[in-house]
Amino acid sequence: MKTPKISVILPCYNAEEYLRESIDSILNQSFSDFELIIINDGSTDSTFQIISEYKDDRIILILNETNLGLIRTLNIGISKSRGELVARMDADDISRPERFQKQLEYLLKHPKVGVCGTWMHMIHNQTIYKQRYLLSDQIKSVLLFANPIVHPSVMFRKSIFENENEIYNSNYPHAEDYALWVSLIEKTEFAIIDEPLFEYRAHTNQVSRNFNEIQRASVKQAQQIILDKLQLDCTDEEKEIQFSLYIEEYQKTNNYYSSVEKWLSKLIVANQATKFFNENIFRNIVGEWWFRVNRELAPSGFGSYSRFKNSPLSAKYEPSATAIAKIRVKSILKARKKN
Repeated sequence: MKTPKISVILPCYNAEEYLRESIDSILNQSFSDFELIIINDGSTDSTFQIISEYKDDRIILILNETNLGLIRTLNIGISKSRGELVARMDADDISRPERFQKQLEYLLKHPKVGVCGTWMHMIHNQTIYKQRYLLSDQIKSVLLFANPIVHPSVMFRKSIFENENEIYNSNYPHAEDYALWVSLIEKTEFAIIDEPLFEYRAHTNQVSRNFNEIQRASVKQAQQIILDKLQLDCTDEEKEIQFSLYIEEYQKTNNYYSSVEKWLSKLIVANQATKFFNENIFRNIVGEWWFRVNRELAPSGFGSYSRFKNSPLSAKYEPSATAIAKIRVKSILKARKKN
């Protein structure tokens, strides 16, 4: 049997509502040298019947007798894969026809890149999520503050993993993708193609809605990996400040505002010493998050453009003219309310 170039991993659990659209979008790709590994994770609806209707030889069906969960199911699928490249796919999303072709071409042109994501089109509101962080050093630096990689849009090289059977870590439930990217910072390069090659469906059954507390704990645990690499001895308060920046939950107090500035300064010093991230890019990302804090707290009187600009944290980040105008307006309106 000919070895396919790409192995597509599609986990399914009670996915009857959108599954056909998802499978069809894979089978109709312009690049056709792939195997589609569908893992039915103990579904109790008509998921199995829907999959059984397809007679395409590229489909490989794996049945979990009971529901094992996403992490174990993904690892089972990858352990059975034969392609040198693995493409992720979810049962409620859609891949545009040119997705695989363009990701493959990018990876062939950039052999150091091991993980390649794309922009996404949001099905529910017809908007395009345009990620600004496209190149590896940008993506790596921003991982401390956000997850810029759309997990089901990813194509990665199996060769970047030492153990192909346990790629996703069960110690990070509901944040397994973020933990995976963090674990790969020193092992490979990242990229995001600036085209919406993936259609994402947001709905009420998603993990971020139903397992919020578990997901938060996993993110904190994954963030600690980066903090350890920066050789930072952090207080519990500093860890909470860092997490608040990730989830964009800013406290409207002077103490929080001052603590954020001190913490971000500490991050810059730590990175200068360890050189874990590209220094200029990391300072740019830190400056951006300092601006975000000022922008969000300006309406409450705890941040402003002038306070952003007067801090050393702003040295490597220059906001857009539109962003500057907005924060200045917020500051002026707050000042008028005080008067």
